[in-house]
Amino acid sequence: MKQICIPTLTERSDKVVLKYENTPISVIHNKAVEISGDNSTCGRIGAFYSVLEEKIQKWIENDFDAYARSRYITDPSPRKKYRYVPLELTKDMTSLFNETENTLKIRIRITLNEKNKLIAEKNIIHLWDLKSGYLHMPRKEKSKKRTL
Repeated sequence: MKQICIPTLTERSDKVVLKYENTPISVIHNKAVEISGDNSTCGRIGAFYSVLEEKIQKWIENDFDAYARSRYITDPSPRKKYRYVPLELTKDMTSLFNETENTLKIRIRITLNEKNKLIAEKNIIHLWDLKSGYLHMPRKEKSKKRTL
């Protein structure tokens, strides 16, 4: 009989401020969950999300940083150095372990706000069967605004 993965979930969060010419142009809030466990299924799930985290980090460093810089540079206001409101990117990863059904639900929500108004939002939901180790993809939620 296959051993059931009981994951160890560790939450971490950090905040990064990207600057251009010493002016904050974007604020990035990152809340993530690290997944580990004592068998290969938990290891595979943890590796999957660490690779996903690396890809999101590359996107932030390359594409999002270039987007935030171009928004700042094209702002015609002469007082932008002192009154520019930075873009706010939030990546929120939450998890829910259901012991009776042996499932792990991971929700990743990425939002982009400008002046406290939602510009874009992306929701990703993964449901893992910990007995078999398979990822079941539920139906996609419709985004309220443009996707990132």
